[in-house]
Amino acid sequence: KDNYGAAAYVIQAAGTESRIVGRVIAPEDGPDQSAYRSELTGILATIVMVNKLCEFYNLNEGSLEFGCDGLTALNMAFSKVTVLSIEDPNYDILGAIKTYLSNTRITWKARHVEGHQDDEKDLEDLDQWALLNIEMDLLAKQHIAVAKTKPRHYMIKNEPWSIWLGEKKVMKNLHANMY
Repeated sequence: KDNYGAAAYVIQAAGTESRIVGRVIAPEDGPDQSAYRSELTGILATIVMVNKLCEFYNLNEGSLEFGCDGLTALNMAFSKVTVLSIEDPNYDILGAIKTYLSNTRITWKARHVEGHQDDEKDLEDLDQWALLNIEMDLLAKQHIAVAKTKPRHYMIKNEPWSIWLGEKKVMKNLHANMY
């Protein structure tokens, strides 16, 4: 919204009330922001947090199921055969996701959650995945207000590499910008 992006995530043990909720501002330059980039940012933030928890608690095995309403982002992030292209304006985030996933010790399962189910059904008729998705969408939208008060950031730990022209990270039209 307004050239800003944000995402929210929840890490929750099945059948419990124990949870960690986070919000993150998408790293971007205003016109390069998209809903897809925000979804990828949420995926990356979740993976980083889970990896940190595994490291802290010395967890070397296990599995989790990750749900997201962004099907393309989900497929690109968790596909075993995704070939990254420097022409992809989200190369930085996708590269970081792939790096973190390759270094994780747990098994990830991706689940597509249909978005905006509350537009067609009453909340009491929705499953837990739909309700969590609705909650995260709301938190992400609320976090846009925070994003607008913070300086833009561009650096992404574990991104493959980046190109900068002065203080601006090149994220689109690489050939034209380099020329």
